[in-house]
Amino acid sequence: GDRLLIGVSTHTMREAEEAAAQAPDYLSAGAVFASPTKPEREAAGVDFAAAVARAFPIPVVAIGGITERNAAQVAAAGAAGAAVISDLARAADPRARALKIMEILKSNYRPPAQEEDNRA
Repeated sequence: GDRLLIGVSTHTMREAEEAAAQAPDYLSAGAVFASPTKPEREAAGVDFAAAVARAFPIPVVAIGGITERNAAQVAAAGAAGAAVISDLARAADPRARALKIMEILKSNYRPPAQEEDNRA
């Protein structure tokens, strides 16, 4: 569409809480897996992306080390999308790989059950 989306990258639950308070269009959560583009960043794991997805009624985009092989894991954990860099850059046919990953994400997506806010 013609609407600009604003997202905020998060690496900890505290960052996710602070970001969610700003009401962005989406939160990115990661690095989920070790990433060749950010080798200094420790992998937070699929559980982190799942926790962020459950905690906030904001779409979550998993980022960090996402590939065709592990995309189903992040979708099943409740990530509404994934940021994929290295896997596409290394693919012989990046477009075909992107389409394949999109299909994997769509077919494995499981909406997260939202946690009740007990912080009040």
